[in-house]
Amino acid sequence: MINKRAMIILAFLALAGIPLVFAANINTCGVIYENSVLTSNIGNMTGSCLRLNTSNVVLDGAGFTLNYSGAGLAGVYGINVTNLQNITIKNFNISQNKGASTDNAAIFINSSAITSQNITIENTTIRTYSEDSFGILAINITDSLIQNNVIILNTTASNNRFAAISSAIGSAPSAFNTPQRNIFYNNTINTSSTGLYIDYCVTCNISNNIINLTYPTITFSAIHLLRLNHHARINQNRVLGFGANGMSLIK
Repeated sequence: MINKRAMIILAFLALAGIPLVFAANINTCGVIYENSVLTSNIGNMTGSCLRLNTSNVVLDGAGFTLNYSGAGLAGVYGINVTNLQNITIKNFNISQNKGASTDNAAIFINSSAITSQNITIENTTIRTYSEDSFGILAINITDSLIQNNVIILNTTASNNRFAAISSAIGSAPSAFNTPQRNIFYNNTINTSSTGLYIDYCVTCNISNNIINLTYPTITFSAIHLLRLNHHARINQNRVLGFGANGMSLIK
């Protein structure tokens, strides 16, 4: 029950025009329809964990751990965001269970209809363990921010698109699905494959990231830019390791 003092504070905030944000408590995997905050560790040992179903949502992990798996299954995700806008995912520890199948992602952002706008992923630690898996896979995002994350890929990869952070375009560029103005800032990546894989992005900013290539080969690059990355700003990134490309630019 809200006491009298709390009611006075709420009334003051409302009169001052300060928005009130309430969040539902989450303690199990499932579908998210509103602002939500984890209150315990959660996980699904046989598939995906959380799927967001509504735009304009803040999902706060509050430092808890989310486990996901996909033994024998492809297309399994820790957090799945499809065709939504104005989404914030923050403060998670996301871990893929060992023995999961390939082509999975800890966080999957996908827009098949229009470009997903204003997606923020921050202050999250990700660990993957299966071959050909992504840390963050974002398809057709724009005006989005991926910052202050730690991503550790304890995996091998068959090609360079299986990256710690992969931002791709799902089809030929058009007025409806051109990724633009995305910021990849201050992320720390340990990977045996590609660190940042950016396929088509206009006016993107890739800055202050640390990429440690733990099993470097000439097949992979710390930063891989593909297809006409117009006006990209690449600034003060640090690459550790040897025997691999620091950055690849491919039209």
